[in-house]
Amino acid sequence: MGGDEWEIATQETPRTFLEIDEAGEARLKSWTDEYVFDLDELWADGAAVAFRATGIDGAKRLDSRKLTGPPD
Repeated sequence: MGGDEWEIATQETPRTFLEIDEAGEARLKSWTDEYVFDLDELWADGAAVAFRATGIDGAKRLDSRKLTGPPD
């Protein structure tokens, strides 16, 4: 984002994660669901990650506090 590249490494599978490739395809996965979509726009909005994607009406927001590892 903004020219920065981040890599997250962990021994545990996160409860929810958002993975974005260089072509703008995103994969959002939780313990129960998985979605793949083409991003049109992505931005930070306070504690949320907001995005617009092809085939999805309007902007969507993900609470970044939920993009963490499994609960203790």
